[in-house]
Amino acid sequence: RVLGSGEAAQVTVWLARDAVDAESPVVLHQVKDPEARSRLQRLWPLFRSMSHPQVPRCGDQFTVADSLWLVRAWQEGFSYEKIVRDRAEAQQLLPVEEVLQLLHQLLQGLSFLHGRGLVHGHLALDTVIRRQSDGLPVLIALGSVQFRGESAVGGARVGVAPQAQLDGSPCEAWMDFHALGVLALCLLSGQSPDSVKPQTASSWSWPGAPSLSDAFRTVLLRLLSDDPQQRFSTADQVVHALGAIPASPPPSHTRSDVYGQPATR
Repeated sequence: RVLGSGEAAQVTVWLARDAVDAESPVVLHQVKDPEARSRLQRLWPLFRSMSHPQVPRCGDQFTVADSLWLVRAWQEGFSYEKIVRDRAEAQQLLPVEEVLQLLHQLLQGLSFLHGRGLVHGHLALDTVIRRQSDGLPVLIALGSVQFRGESAVGGARVGVAPQAQLDGSPCEAWMDFHALGVLALCLLSGQSPDSVKPQTASSWSWPGAPSLSDAFRTVLLRLLSDDPQQRFSTADQVVHALGAIPASPPPSHTRSDVYGQPATR
């Protein structure tokens, strides 16, 4: 069955069963667009050689019915889009410390990709899965991954991707960090990307968002900045900046169940 078709580069994602491997679930990426097929055929051998707990294990590629089909391991868990939606329905938000931990974890996965000359290009609430077995965030949208320096593929999301990526500029690591900043704001505020994207420090206002330290605000503003002098160029730089953020005090709310409840599927 179809899981979704919202990835960049006209990729349709299917859930399938491996009849040879005890009917275990697998994910199939169906690629019809000629340009995307050429790009992913070049990339897939590299994907197959990669091993990282936050990047799904990749398998074969084959052609059937004028489509390129790419196989990757299924990840059991919940998307952060669902987690935010479930929390919003319960009038809950993720606490700052939980968001900081997630950012540190995602930066490990991004650093792994960037170290191989790749840019993820499609980091968003619905393309990160919190894996059920170990709670780690997993980067599942591989259909838009590119080599650094290539013109950004079409289909990037307005409000998530920076304008340079939307314009097709050469893709670089800082574009993933921009998307990471948007993801953090969505998690902290429970709002959609269009609702939380700030332009300047003076316009920093999102309904329902928790108060943040000045240090955290500064990091987020740099992640989202259009100024090349303000951008982070490596994941290590972002990790260092996040590490300087002081620990948040316990939340002063009257209900003991506001934070930390797991999402339900």
